Amino acid sequence: MARKLATLVFVLLLGLAFWLWQGSEPAASPIGAPSAPESATPAPPLESAPNEIAPAAEREEVASSAAPAPAPAKDALLVVLCRAKETRAPLAAQHVYLSNPRAGARTVPQVDGARGKLDDQVTTGADGRAEIEVPPGIATTLYMNPVQRGANASAHRDLEAFTAGEQRELVIELGTQEDAHFFARVTSHETHAPIAGADIGGGPASLVTDADGRFDVANSSWSMQRLSVTALGYAQTFVVAQPGHETPEKALGIELERACTLVGLLQGGGAALKSGRVWMLVTTEGYRLTGQDPSQLGGVMAEYDHTWRAEFDASGRAEIAGLVPNAPLRVSVTAGSSASSSLRIRSRSRPARRARSS
Repeated sequence: MARKLATLVFVLLLGLAFWLWQGSEPAASPIGAPSAPESATPAPPLESAPNEIAPAAEREEVASSAAPAPAPAKDALLVVLCRAKETRAPLAAQHVYLSNPRAGARTVPQVDGARGKLDDQVTTGADGRAEIEVPPGIATTLYMNPVQRGANASAHRDLEAFTAGEQRELVIELGTQEDAHFFARVTSHETHAPIAGADIGGGPASLVTDADGRFDVANSSWSMQRLSVTALGYAQTFVVAQPGHETPEKALGIELERACTLVGLLQGGGAALKSGRVWMLVTTEGYRLTGQDPSQLGGVMAEYDHTWRAEFDASGRAEIAGLVPNAPLRVSVTAGSSASSSLRIRSRSRPARRARSS
């Protein structure tokens, strides 16, 4: 009896355990729909929402509106202060020109006033000040020259590139007073003897050579004066008071040649003067009236045409003395403002050559 009861309890416990195990098992996966037959047309795929792609131009416009372009670099400012070298006083009436050497040849705008831009020419005011706006990143060259040629020294400076928004101040001192001397000695080309009493023109004051043919002209190291040398019986010549002759020991040697004289006679004599005053003009043609080397004279022209003139007198005669020998000459006769005749001759070291004109 006890044995049967134990067997019954065991069966009941086993049934309870099986019932509990069925309750904790996960639900079975759902059964999928049966696949369509191979001959059936497949259903079109589901369409997702389309991705809209804007044109490139619209995308750039959107991007630019979202991120604004950087502002252009701000110009720099060059302030030039010009002063006299001797007194440091402000120096007015100076042309200031800031150039871009890589820009090539161009017309320089003449700006009225003391402020301008790169490649403008401005003029310093009473305070010696000029201002120029400069784009950044450009190496430039500054030129300064007096408005009145020869009034004072000139200068130029090479400047490093400016940075954006930079303000740079540059002080330039220019010589304004005579600070040197020019010595020379005048002699005869034929005999090498000194020529006393020769007239020296073109300098700050008139002067003549001494007994040894010497003269001294107050000069400026920044300005080469052109001087004329004239002596009785000799051809006129010109010299430039160039550096290198500041002492008597370094005096420039000037040799004068015997002069030629040209006499002009009008056909018909004084009767030809009834129409008014008549002049004879004699001009050198590309002949250098100085013995100096042009390559050492800087910007001063040593080769140029020079003209002499003389009026015909009542007898119809005109005479020009002091002409340089062995030079090509052009002779013309003028009545009023019009030329009536012209001829070419070559001067010789002989007395009184004659030229006739109708």
